[in-house]
Amino acid sequence: MPRTLLGVAGFPVAHSRSPAMHNAALAEMGLDWLYVPLPLPPERFAETVRALPASGFRGVNVTVPHKLAAYGMADEHTTAAAAIGAANTLSFTDGRIIAENFVTATSGTGTRGTFEFTVPFEVNFDGVGTLIVFEASAKDGSRINLVEIPLRMKR
Repeated sequence: MPRTLLGVAGFPVAHSRSPAMHNAALAEMGLDWLYVPLPLPPERFAETVRALPASGFRGVNVTVPHKLAAYGMADEHTTAAAAIGAANTLSFTDGRIIAENFVTATSGTGTRGTFEFTVPFEVNFDGVGTLIVFEASAKDGSRINLVEIPLRMKR
């Protein structure tokens, strides 16, 4: 089975600490997934993003300067993305591109609290599992907090 890919699309993006943080979280969860930087100049953004699902990508985080373009190219928009007309996350599901806008530490809102959102993924078993959520330092990517959330999984 090919490795599942995730990434962060931006220009520039080499400075991003997202790959280190996400790859640590994926390894902690025992997933053989890989999160990679995608340095995409604006003129190549839409073309490249449309090709990502065929290369094994499930989704990408989006950073400057692509948040408006990400929203504009999506087939569907969540309420959060539609409310501001921009997207910081694109997921690829059933041949469609879904735009989302999650509140993040770098969103500049200073918001903390409880958030409700759906992250589509497939499991190959019925039973109990754990979702591990990391809170990481925006300064150096070090772990500030870890929350384990018990889940009941269904195929």
